[in-house]
Amino acid sequence: MAPQRILFLTHCEQGQSNVQLATAFEIHSRAVPGLEVHFASFAELRKRFERMRVAAGDDQERLTFHTIAGVTQFGAMARVGAAMGTDFRHAPMFDLWPKFANMMVPWTPEEYMAIVDEILSVIEAVDPNLIIVDTLFGQAVDACNLAHRQYHVLSPILPSIVCVQNQSLAHQLLRYPLCGTGLPYPLTLTSIPLNLANIAAMLYHGMRSPQLKGVNAARVARGCSSLYPGLDCMRVSPERIYITPGVREVDVPFVKPPTLRLCGPISADFASIRESDPALASWLDRGETVLMIMGTHFDYDEPLARRVLTGLLGGVDAGTQILWKVPNRKELDVVFDELLTTTRDRERVRAVTWFDSEPASILEHENVVCYIHHGGANSYYECARAGKPQIVLPQWADTYYNATTAEYAGLGVYGNQTCAPDVDAKELSVALTRVTSGQEGARFRERAREVGVKCREAGGRKRAADIVLALLNDSVEKA
Repeated sequence: MAPQRILFLTHCEQGQSNVQLATAFEIHSRAVPGLEVHFASFAELRKRFERMRVAAGDDQERLTFHTIAGVTQFGAMARVGAAMGTDFRHAPMFDLWPKFANMMVPWTPEEYMAIVDEILSVIEAVDPNLIIVDTLFGQAVDACNLAHRQYHVLSPILPSIVCVQNQSLAHQLLRYPLCGTGLPYPLTLTSIPLNLANIAAMLYHGMRSPQLKGVNAARVARGCSSLYPGLDCMRVSPERIYITPGVREVDVPFVKPPTLRLCGPISADFASIRESDPALASWLDRGETVLMIMGTHFDYDEPLARRVLTGLLGGVDAGTQILWKVPNRKELDVVFDELLTTTRDRERVRAVTWFDSEPASILEHENVVCYIHHGGANSYYECARAGKPQIVLPQWADTYYNATTAEYAGLGVYGNQTCAPDVDAKELSVALTRVTSGQEGARFRERAREVGVKCREAGGRKRAADIVLALLNDSVEKA
């Protein structure tokens, strides 16, 4: 029997690639006879892929990584941001739109089309029976269309975002907050005009963007006549299946299109913290702990680190531990020396540059009582699955939407609403007190526990793998 091949196409950033990796490795673990799993992304993801491949015992190399040459999404965004004198963090609402299109399409036309050609070469070499695409990987969508290959979507973001353009126009304009605004769901009478004004600003700046115009011209010259994929990533087409890690309980209400699938949080199989980091597990055993991780692309300067640490210390009692990922910790000794004045404080605050354990495994520890994060979809879902309350400190685009969704779902608090993307010590302290103490804290804990059960029951990566394998069987039968 001829081998069957599945090809996953994704950006390399963890926020995009984690769901793809988890699903691909779950499929591999089932050892389906004659099935090959191929994974294509930028070189930055290869090291993580290979670590997972070795851990999975893939000695026959039935998992194959294909390197896509080119500038990564975040690499290109950082370059554009430097040229504009900014970065991809932004205050909610109007601060985003003048730079939105340039950040969403950060490549030069030549770079963009070169990545499309790289993906076309991978498709030709692999000749897959099934292609699974990251919804925000515009070059992959264009390559599939140019190659006249059917593809299906595996998206890491909230289902209500994936299908917002499938909702009624009235609801799009008058009920759902636009990503990047931080406005509440459902929109209030006073926030509706702000939402409409932000939609108008987005359209105005998008149509005037020379960056988007240049890439679109190059696309059209190659035969890509469809809308730029990044502008069409919030609409579910009846032509393909859209796999998402959502469940109703972690989202705002929406009408589900027939081809949208809800799988619950999709995460890779990970070693328990007692296996991966026994020393950290023993430290967590000592008492209730607040965990804070602000994402891969976040560094602290001294004033920000001082505000955050002051907020953390002020929001919990003297017996609560604080576990905080600070990538540039060694540069901030003055802050820790200034604020951690007692032996007890120095023992209960652990600031580290890196974890040997996956954040999801740390969250599973029974003593972790709250997770503070930047609002990325992976962090949001990992916390929901673990059944823990959360504080979201959004920084850009969909993280603002996720913060307001967490509040709507009763899972946590939008913790920097007055100053985002910055952090205010007092506001953080108040949010932390709300989530971890008193009757309100008890309600957050109970709601998070209930939602955690729903998330785990939904199936996660196993459910996603079932869907992908059913699509493979369907494509083989039609061939």
